[in-house]
Amino acid sequence: MEQWYSQVVFAEAAEDGAAQKRQRSGTSDDSSSDESEEEEYDDYTKAEILAYAKKMLRKKQREQILDDAYNKYMFDDEGLPKWFAEEEKKHCQSIKPVTKEEVAAMRAQFREIDARPAKKVAEAKARKKRAAMKKLEKARQKADSIADQTDISERSKSKMIDQLYKKAMPKRPNKEYVVAKKGVSVKAGKGKVLVDRRMKKDARVRGMGKNGKGGGRKGKRRKERVRARKVRRAHMSLGERRVKGTRGAKLACRIKIEMPL
Repeated sequence: MEQWYSQVVFAEAAEDGAAQKRQRSGTSDDSSSDESEEEEYDDYTKAEILAYAKKMLRKKQREQILDDAYNKYMFDDEGLPKWFAEEEKKHCQSIKPVTKEEVAAMRAQFREIDARPAKKVAEAKARKKRAAMKKLEKARQKADSIADQTDISERSKSKMIDQLYKKAMPKRPNKEYVVAKKGVSVKAGKGKVLVDRRMKKDARVRGMGKNGKGGGRKGKRRKERVRARKVRRAHMSLGERRVKGTRGAKLACRIKIEMPL
């Protein structure tokens, strides 16, 4: 019986440990090599492979692709120069069974997958949507009960229903304007519009502000016409104000002549 401290036992244990390490490293190397091979493919190649796979789901198309794999370009000449083999490889290729449109569709699917929000974000949006639908359902029930009442006028009913739906609808945040100084870069956050003082002044001159109704020369001319009309009406007499239209203009002249000064 061998002792536990003998050299033979230690050697066998060391060999077993080394073999296990080699086995673990071999599996890790295989997995890492597979990952590196996947990373080597670009988006176009991945989309092309998936387009092939989509076509091979059907039996008839799968058999057709397998039959087309044996073609006139299936040869392997030995002893050719490297430059000649590379040049021939570019031109001696069979037509691929997938089209550019199918590959483009797969790439568009990749972009859609990349643009999807995270799971937590999607769940939060779904919760908000569910809460908003519950509010709208409650508002609809209250609106039906208000509409069934007979002791309230139609005008007050519509007003109350509008207020209910206004409270139930989700409110959108208003845009905030951030004034940027000259030579200083200001980062505008979400829901904010970056403006400068010059733009605000130009908009104010054009009448695009809160109190303005129009912009440019047309707005100024309209204001001038309204102002001139007010001045004329202020200087008109009572009889002239009551008369309107082209026929009224003639009557106004007649009244003006007949009225004593």
